[in-house]
Amino acid sequence: MKKGISVLVSIMIILYSLTISGIVNTNAATSSNWSWPTYNHNIQNDWPNYPGGGYHAGTDFPVPLNTPVYSSCDGEVVSVLTHTGDYGKHIKIKAVVSGTIVYIRYAHLNSFAVNVGDKVTSGQLIAYSGSTGNSTGPHLHYEVRNSNDFYGNSSNPTLNPKYYLPGTSLTFDSHKETFVDLGTDFFALIMNKAMWKPLTVEQNKNVDIKCGKYYDCPDQIWKFERQSDGSYKIISASNQDCLDVDGASTSHGANVQAFVDHGHDAQRWYVIERNGGVVLKSKISNCVLEVNGGNATDGTNVQMNIENDSDAQIFSIYKVDSNSFALNIGNDFTAPIFNLYHWLPIENDENNNVVIGHENGTANQVWRFLRQTDGSYKIVSCLDGKCLDVQGASYEGGANVQVFTDHSHDAQRWYIFSYNGGYMLQSKLSGLFLDLYQCIPDEGNNIDLWSRNYSESQIFSFYNGEECKLSSPVLNVNVDSKNIKFSWNNVYGENYYNLRIWNEKHWENDSYLNLWNIPANKTETDIQLPAGNFEAYVDTGNYYDVRMSNVVSFTVKPKINTRIMNNKSVVFNWDEVLKAKSYNLEIINKSNNGVISKNNLTENSFITFLDSGKYSVRIISDNNVVSDSMDFEIKYKDQLIGDVNSDGIVSIADATELQKHLANIIDFDDEQLAVADTNGDGSVSIADVTQIQKYLAQLIPSLG
Repeated sequence: MKKGISVLVSIMIILYSLTISGIVNTNAATSSNWSWPTYNHNIQNDWPNYPGGGYHAGTDFPVPLNTPVYSSCDGEVVSVLTHTGDYGKHIKIKAVVSGTIVYIRYAHLNSFAVNVGDKVTSGQLIAYSGSTGNSTGPHLHYEVRNSNDFYGNSSNPTLNPKYYLPGTSLTFDSHKETFVDLGTDFFALIMNKAMWKPLTVEQNKNVDIKCGKYYDCPDQIWKFERQSDGSYKIISASNQDCLDVDGASTSHGANVQAFVDHGHDAQRWYVIERNGGVVLKSKISNCVLEVNGGNATDGTNVQMNIENDSDAQIFSIYKVDSNSFALNIGNDFTAPIFNLYHWLPIENDENNNVVIGHENGTANQVWRFLRQTDGSYKIVSCLDGKCLDVQGASYEGGANVQVFTDHSHDAQRWYIFSYNGGYMLQSKLSGLFLDLYQCIPDEGNNIDLWSRNYSESQIFSFYNGEECKLSSPVLNVNVDSKNIKFSWNNVYGENYYNLRIWNEKHWENDSYLNLWNIPANKTETDIQLPAGNFEAYVDTGNYYDVRMSNVVSFTVKPKINTRIMNNKSVVFNWDEVLKAKSYNLEIINKSNNGVISKNNLTENSFITFLDSGKYSVRIISDNNVVSDSMDFEIKYKDQLIGDVNSDGIVSIADATELQKHLANIIDFDDEQLAVADTNGDGSVSIADVTQIQKYLAQLIPSLG
């Protein structure tokens, strides 16, 4: 017995001696990657004596005021102090070097860049140099003490700082953590190991601990998505929000919440092994997740704190099967529902039945998901507002799935489960699952219900990207004479298009022309319009929404016709312009650039006399519709008035030819038209036939 006690006492003495001497038993990774504390590696006053004599406890680096100061090795900040004398502003860092604890001081600083409790690494910025305390000018005093942090003297000196700088053979314990790779895209409970209570998202999005409902409670289930830097984005299965440090705070005691994904490091977490569990370390600070005060009471808040090895900071990541709990994938969104393996959408076939189809992006293939208070979804067709429904509220396998008017029955409520990269939809009524009949991908194949079999026919995907939301189409208008081509891009989720056209400004008066209910997926149409200024837009819609395109302004220009008469007159006719009250006719003689203007014409025709030559003409309406300039040439010939068949004489044959022309049996060219106006009234009509007949009967002396 005495021998046993003696051995035990001896062991205790040995352990006590090891503790006093600062020897540490550690399996930590070590490093020899020492860093210089300043950019200047030249020493002014060395250890252990000043050049003029007298003990000097450290090494001085002469640097200007506010020079960056770096940690020479990995360690923990244990002091950040300001003294009026001796060291002035200084930092003390505890490090383990070659298995022994040492304390490294950085003195006479001007400002700090770290806090007590921070874990620092070699080369990390910790402060800026100064000349505070007992100092004769800006410099950095670098000092190393033993495990007792004893201020030495000439008979009991501090340690030689040169052994704790680059080039030394000593190594230091590295603080670079090995982050645990748990895999990616999995669901798990985050259980405090000591209390065995999970992290829970409350309705106000705060995160606390609460007695576990586990699989029945998505508020306690988290999705882990591993990032390229080894951190995790941790997403609530309840509301799709991310585990987040409130306000991106780096302070101890910062609150932890669930917040919408914004990609910031406040939503990134490293998983590090500790004491048979893990700690969750925030990427933005040295703090880790902690149950406040280690209190196991339901509703105790979760916050951030410096790592302290307490049970309040140790968690277990308990993976769960994602198909064992209903998901919250959003409260209100629209998306098509694709069979994952055939990538074909289910659709409302307009006969109230639900079938598989080929993707065309129309409203009958897009569904609105509305989450209910019990975690189920009401799924509504964007075509007609009818709900995805179990026909006849049947509990039987093979029950048909249809769309039906909303009646709030469980036959219209669906739970969503994750499985194998997709989703399974379970009827709240019967517990059966949405199923593509025999997994046949033929268009029109029926959707029904069967018990869960995890087959390809029961796995679906919801694609709720921005491009699947009803958006505003973009309208283009191409004016080609009077034939106008309207075209627009095809919009996902549409049921129809309406093309609306106004003369002048849209919405200022009644529209000039409306094309209602242009079928979905038809994206162009041709229309003939009269001359004038127009504005147009196209809108598209489904049961829930209407979106309007851009407004396009365009002009349909009037066309001008000229007819050259043999009596050296020219007849101008042009298209009537909508809402125009008068016109200006502008004729330019191209040989001398002379301009003939006829203003405020109230009719859309005009007769004038012009000499032979080359001309151009254009029309400008009083509401600023301008025609294209039209070139024409006048070449008068000596030709008999009335000789429309050009045989050199006026005879009954000319009267016959003219009658055929007026009956649209034959066409006349400009030269024939020029001599056909036998009564000189500027137009060709049956009166000109009568005039020829009078001339041949010698009732009148001449024609024209």
